[in-house]
Amino acid sequence: MMKDIFLLLIILPLIAVQLSGNFGRLHAEELTNFAAEKEFVAIRLEQPTQNLIDHIVRQDYEIIRLKDLEFVEIIVKKEQLPEFTDLGWEPEILFTEREMRDNLRLKTDELPGYRSYNDVLDELNDIVDSNPGIAALYNIGDSRGKEYALADNQNYADYAHDIWALKLTSNPTQESDKPAVYYNGAHHARELISVEVVMHILWHLIDSYGFDPQITYLVDNTEIWFIPILNPDGHKIVIDQMNTNWRKNIRDNYNTGSISAGDGVDLNRNYSYEWQLTGAANSITYGGPFASSEPETIALRTLWQERHFLAGISYHSYGEYVLYPPGYTWNLVSPDVQAQSALAAAMAETIPRFSSPGHYTSQHSWQLYPATGTCEDDAYCNHGIFAHTLELATVFIPPADDVPQICQDNLEAALILLRRVHHSTLTGITTDHSSGEPIVTELFIPGIDDTGVYRVPYRSKEEYGRYYRLLLPGDYTIQFSAPGYFQTPLVSFSINDSTRTTLNQELVPLSIPVITEYFAGDQFIRLSWEVPGQASSTNDSETDEPLYRQSELEGFNIYRDELLVNPDSLLTGYIFYDHDLNNGTAYSYEITAVYPEGESFPSDTVTIIPQSGTVISPETITLTLDEEILILQWEPVENAIGYRIYAASDPLADDWAFLDYVIDREWVGGFSESMKFFRITAVY
Repeated sequence: MMKDIFLLLIILPLIAVQLSGNFGRLHAEELTNFAAEKEFVAIRLEQPTQNLIDHIVRQDYEIIRLKDLEFVEIIVKKEQLPEFTDLGWEPEILFTEREMRDNLRLKTDELPGYRSYNDVLDELNDIVDSNPGIAALYNIGDSRGKEYALADNQNYADYAHDIWALKLTSNPTQESDKPAVYYNGAHHARELISVEVVMHILWHLIDSYGFDPQITYLVDNTEIWFIPILNPDGHKIVIDQMNTNWRKNIRDNYNTGSISAGDGVDLNRNYSYEWQLTGAANSITYGGPFASSEPETIALRTLWQERHFLAGISYHSYGEYVLYPPGYTWNLVSPDVQAQSALAAAMAETIPRFSSPGHYTSQHSWQLYPATGTCEDDAYCNHGIFAHTLELATVFIPPADDVPQICQDNLEAALILLRRVHHSTLTGITTDHSSGEPIVTELFIPGIDDTGVYRVPYRSKEEYGRYYRLLLPGDYTIQFSAPGYFQTPLVSFSINDSTRTTLNQELVPLSIPVITEYFAGDQFIRLSWEVPGQASSTNDSETDEPLYRQSELEGFNIYRDELLVNPDSLLTGYIFYDHDLNNGTAYSYEITAVYPEGESFPSDTVTIIPQSGTVISPETITLTLDEEILILQWEPVENAIGYRIYAASDPLADDWAFLDYVIDREWVGGFSESMKFFRITAVY
């Protein structure tokens, strides 16, 4: 559950619940006794004042929830309760650490209770073994504890956990361009109910496949990824009842070499988008020393990058909310806010509150409280995923007897998310008009992508050229663009609520220069080129509109050995001289055409070696001056391919100025006082 709290435009620092009076070495086996001695309680204070909030901050209490000025919920130690009554407040005890430990235990023998890491892994393996046609298991990374164990630190031998993801789809071991969704649990160790809900969704799809036509279709045509335990090390601490209030992973913040009080990073503050250093290392919401510092965070982000995810849910507890990003500060509105809010509301309306009338509340993440470096902000703002935080239940660890009902209550919302990627969606494949090969193309929908806060532009994927956009029903236009290609005109399309709309698009490459002539002289080269005309063609809608926007050529860029030779201005001619080169050295050249869209792909590469020339004898040169127009003529030199003209004011100077390169035996140019002496070299 996210914990960055703001009030009355004052950003409150994130506070740790200190697990001991000091932060020295505390072995894992000592945590149980420690937790018993310093048992916490969650309390609620109605209508908090600013003075109360300031006091809570000064005393380093963990703020769980803050709703406007209606209430604040915090974690304190039992021994600290009189402090609030002395201040004139009447704290309402929501639950205690003892109750959380009791909630882990079953009151009947018929219910399974909470799963351990090994329980989950055994079930995942059983599912794959029994359903190889639709299920495959992937190890997507190591936990922090495993990294320490692999470094031969035996204090972490029991924490050598892998992070497992189960992929559910037809032909699960093959790559595809199907839309992908994810369900993950246990970002936070003490939120055990999140694991149970993820596993319940998985089992429902497995048990329904082949019997329920809709579920069968969804599994066959979607990549559905389940990551039940993203934080297996912290999960173990809680499930083993060493400390039921543990939230973070087990990063060794104080270099003690073992699990100590104050260790760990809040994984849901560690993602890269809008990451900030949140609190000291012992803070319960510590975001880590830098963005994506933790292997658990990297594992999930890498999975996003490798697949085509459209939507997902990260399950947390508690609060009974469906939250959607971005939420890194107040009053954010995303470009996709209408489609996001509609999906979140549809999910929330199907989830009944567990112990009170009504259903879950859907809202922006920041409306609960702003938080930086979160999973959902990173998923949406960096990857375009319709990501959600779903806060389950009314306590961190609900009674084990209540788990089946909470799981069942949340099933339909998960299915709504899964169905969503198959309707009210635009998809298609973008290809190169010349080759037919897929290309990475950027998508721009006016009225959406030019609104709201920044979000990385949607793009088609490299492997297949496939793109997806989740939209509301209506009429839209879209423009496609890619580096090296003409921008398309705006293309019209419609979205309906029952199916996906398919719009394939070809893109025409920007006209590429063709080098027609090149040769080397004495310390110089000359390039000549032309640009082929661009024929117009039609798109797949069979209109007369060209595939590309008519654009005027702005100039050319010349690259020598992959470095731009003309950084200050674009060339407008079709001949280029490169001077002061080393004779005998090979130089490679490429030319790009420049358009409003950017540069074309480069021309074919040519390699040229300047060669020393022969100085022509002055006796063979004829000089004629006619009204400041100078004409030089000379006798031809056998086998010469051209001539290089220099001038200087002093024949003994080292700074002879290069004037021109010519093929004929004549040069005509303006005369100046600095041009008293001339030198001509033949180029072979």
